Amino acid sequence: MKLSIKGPRLTVRFVEDDDSMENWNKLPSWKEATAIWQEKDRCKDTQIEKAYVQLHIKMQRMANGARLRNPDHFNTEADLPDKKKFYAIKQGKMRAYGWFSNAEKGVFIVSHFAYKKGRKLDPEDTKRVVDNWKVIERGGL
Repeated sequence: MKLSIKGPRLTVRFVEDDDSMENWNKLPSWKEATAIWQEKDRCKDTQIEKAYVQLHIKMQRMANGARLRNPDHFNTEADLPDKKKFYAIKQGKMRAYGWFSNAEKGVFIVSHFAYKKGRKLDPEDTKRVVDNWKVIERGGL
């Protein structure tokens, strides 16, 4: 995983990184989530760009050691197989779901991005995070 956001306290990495990308807004789940957002809410490209910038700022703040305000910007979502939790970094209806790595200290791994359609966590998002967690944490980075 080459694509990352580094700070003195933490490194944020992305499961979908194929080592050829320079920006995480090119990741498949980001493109998928923004396409759903455009379809559902008819949002403008400027809104998507703003969400990208705001999420990036939040991830950089996390990497620098700042605490994101709960539950407005950072929320505990559900359990992982090891009984630890996964989280959502939030910007409007956009979510970056991820967890703090057990395999590598000081790393927060973003499983994927999603457009939040309702009030509750979508079971498909939980499954996707857990599946990615199993590959990364049990299979190594």
